[in-house]
Amino acid sequence: MLGKIKAMVSAPLHQEAFYVFLGQFASAVGTLVGVKLLTSHLLPETYGVVALGMSIVNLFIYLIGSPVGRAATRFYRIAIEGLQFPGYEKTLARIGWGTAAVLLVLIFLLVLAGNWFYGLVAALSLLLCIDTVFNGIQTGARNRRVVALLLSLMSWSRFLFAVGLVLLFGRERVELVFAGFCISALLNIGLQIFFYKRKVRNVAAPADAGGKFRSRQFYAYLWPLAIAGLVSWGQLFVDRWSLKSFATLEEVGIYFALFQISYAPVLLLNSCVYSFVAPILFEKAGNAEDASRMKKVYVYNEWFSALTLLLAVVLAGVMWGLHEWVGGLLLGDQYTSYTRLLPWLVLSGGIYATGSQLLLSIQSGLDLKMLLVQKITSAGVAVLCYLLGTYWMGLKGVVFGGLVFVVFYAVMAFMFHHRLRNVKIT
Repeated sequence: MLGKIKAMVSAPLHQEAFYVFLGQFASAVGTLVGVKLLTSHLLPETYGVVALGMSIVNLFIYLIGSPVGRAATRFYRIAIEGLQFPGYEKTLARIGWGTAAVLLVLIFLLVLAGNWFYGLVAALSLLLCIDTVFNGIQTGARNRRVVALLLSLMSWSRFLFAVGLVLLFGRERVELVFAGFCISALLNIGLQIFFYKRKVRNVAAPADAGGKFRSRQFYAYLWPLAIAGLVSWGQLFVDRWSLKSFATLEEVGIYFALFQISYAPVLLLNSCVYSFVAPILFEKAGNAEDASRMKKVYVYNEWFSALTLLLAVVLAGVMWGLHEWVGGLLLGDQYTSYTRLLPWLVLSGGIYATGSQLLLSIQSGLDLKMLLVQKITSAGVAVLCYLLGTYWMGLKGVVFGGLVFVVFYAVMAFMFHHRLRNVKIT
């Protein structure tokens, strides 16, 4: 296993890996510290409202920010090799301005109606979508230091601003949490623009150097990612809304806190591996027309997926022995009564991460129909598992219902990966 990965990873890539993992590690630590701070100053009911608000923010990220960012990563090398960067930049700008116009109108209407909470939620959604797209471009350009710096800065600063505003103006005003998140995102976007001009635009091809960027191919790649992102949002966030429907806001808040110190760090680790591996695999795949090149991509991705699953099992075992200590260290006193669920959440996150890593085999090509089939089918299973689990067992049910779902998700992802990997080269 290690020999195959070493064949892919050269000395310069060791440095890239270091910055990718450093950024994700700093981000994870920032999130854990932030959860401790917020759960120490917010009641579970208030934290439950934060959880539901962030689920709406993540709807926009999964539907717009992440798909556009991933498409930007996938097509960056194609644009550079074809000397088509100006067209690539204009395509992303059109999407960005269109999204901003829609969300700015929504923010204006919400604030005009006096609904500051949802106005701040919409504002944070816009800011984080912009940040995610910039990260996608920087990832495609393999500017690992920039991505690591801004990722870790965002993770730390958002909680510090949020807690600072809560302490200054009042404990139970959930709007203050989102105002702090927005201030952090604004600062991050300012830095994104600075580094984009310095690290991407200044080193890209001149405007008259190459051919026309194939924006239709970009959109054809983007829309399945957007649909898959919407479905992924349903898979990952239906748990909170199920608890709101069949349990209490207090349980929503407790579950969200548990999720953030167990499931979420594992997903962050998966994002770290994706950020490191994806641009390398996309570069090796090129325009996905060489079957022998694609075969190597599938083999490499399979080994990374196996390592992800192995690491998930190890982390779940460690959490099994340390869950009470971890809960006491990272959660406020009102949230620690359910720490025995932490190992199961870690395992679920790891299995989901394994399935997501396997799906990178599909994304390395340019035809994403299989991705849509996998996402839509598993979304139906997710809704069923979470709703039934919550209805029968409340908080415990949402955890174990989620475990059933992620096993199905990963198995289906492996089936599609296996189909691609075993296509005969003609």
